[in-house]
Amino acid sequence: LQQVTRRPQGAEEQNNPLAALVDPAKLERDYVLHDAGNKDGLNWLDVSPRKTSDTGFRSARLGFGSQGLQTMQVVDALGQKTRIDFSGWKRNPAFTSGTFKFVPAKGVDIVGEG
Repeated sequence: LQQVTRRPQGAEEQNNPLAALVDPAKLERDYVLHDAGNKDGLNWLDVSPRKTSDTGFRSARLGFGSQGLQTMQVVDALGQKTRIDFSGWKRNPAFTSGTFKFVPAKGVDIVGEG
């Protein structure tokens, strides 16, 4: 399927492993953390929610390199796997209004609100 789901940001997006990194108190309170060792030049951290009903994911692996977070691998509540690679990190950059706009590729079905 070539689909995009459009909906307002909800609790699922606010309760993801990346959001938890922004608030260390939340990370320790809401997630179980395990050092997963070093592989492929990255230090890995396994993250799982203490209450799976509060999140949209089952588990995550965060890979940290010399520049910080490089890779996030997430297994969602349905068992689907997503990998996101990060590069060019800048801490607290300023963005103008309209900086981010998602335009689905031609022929992709848009499902949901909006």
